[in-house]
Amino acid sequence: MAYLIGATGAGLAYLSGNQAEDSLGALPAATQALVSEHADWGLRTLLLFSVLALARLGLAWLARNRTLNYLLPLKLLIILVAIFGQWVLFQTADRGGALVYQRGVAVTSLASAANLPSNKTEETKESAENGAPTYVTSQDGTISWQPRPDEVSALGAVLRPAPGVSAQAVKVIAAESSNDSGLGLKVSGRSLLLLPGSFGDLILEVQMDLSRFEGIFGLAHHVEDISTFQILEVNQNGQVALAVSEQGVRKVLDQGSLTSSSRATKVAVSATGSHYKGLINDKVIVHGHHKPLDPSGAGIFLEGSGVIRLLTLRLTPVRHY
Repeated sequence: MAYLIGATGAGLAYLSGNQAEDSLGALPAATQALVSEHADWGLRTLLLFSVLALARLGLAWLARNRTLNYLLPLKLLIILVAIFGQWVLFQTADRGGALVYQRGVAVTSLASAANLPSNKTEETKESAENGAPTYVTSQDGTISWQPRPDEVSALGAVLRPAPGVSAQAVKVIAAESSNDSGLGLKVSGRSLLLLPGSFGDLILEVQMDLSRFEGIFGLAHHVEDISTFQILEVNQNGQVALAVSEQGVRKVLDQGSLTSSSRATKVAVSATGSHYKGLINDKVIVHGHHKPLDPSGAGIFLEGSGVIRLLTLRLTPVRHY
C-alpha cells in the first residue's frame, strides 16, 4: 500500500508541477533550462515509483500461494530499486529547491519576474553605420536586434533565406509614415529567414506589428532545411500551433489560441531539451515535447501577404548548469 500511495503522490506532484510551470510565463534562459530539468527528473521519479508500485502489487499477488523464501530475492530487488528511487527523488527535489531558493521562482509575484536572474553579458559586436544592421552579439552568443526602418541591408546581413528558399518572397520597404518604427518586410508568398549561426537549446523572441499582414507568422528553430525544422506558428485568426516538420511531414505537438481579440505583438519560443514552449505576450499558450535535436539554424517563417514591421528580435542560447 505504501508503494501505491507513493506512486500516486508522485503522479499528483508531476501534474501539478506541469500546470505551475506553464503559469510562470517568460523566464530567463538559465532558469528555463533548470525548470525543464526539474520536469524531466519529476517524470523519471513518477515512472520509477509507478513501476515499483506495480511490482509490489504483483509480488503481493504471487505471495498468496508461495512461501516467503521463494519470493525473498524479488522482495530484496524491489527494496534495492526503492533505495535507488530515493536518489532519483533527491535529484528532482534538488532542482526544485534550486528554482525556489537560488532563482526565486514562484516566491515573488509574477509582476516582479523581471527581478529574476538574467543572462546579461558584455556586448562584443555592433554595426550601425550607413543603414547597416544594428544587431548586437554578446559574449554568451545572445543576439539582440532593434532594427531601424532604414536598415535596407538586413536581408542578407542578419536574416538570410534558408537553403532552397527564394529571396523574392520578402522585401524590405521604407517607412510609410513617421509613426512607423522597426523594419518593414513586405511578404508575398512563403519564406524562411535565418539568423547567422547554429543554435541548440534557445529562447527566440520577437516584437512586431502584424496588423497589415494576412497569413502565418512563425518562429523556426533547429532548421536543417526548408523541409526539416521546428516552429511556433501564429495566424491572423489567433490560432497558435507548435509543430515539427521532418522531411516535409508536419506533426503538431500542441495547439492553442489567443484569449484576447487584440493582435499579438510579442511572440517567443523556447526549446530546452525535450521541452518546447510557445509564448504570446509572455504567457505560455502551447507546450509540447519532442526529442532533442542537433544544433542548427533559427529565424522567422512567413507565409501570406502584406507588411510586417519587425520591432525587436532577441535570441538567447540556453546553457545547462
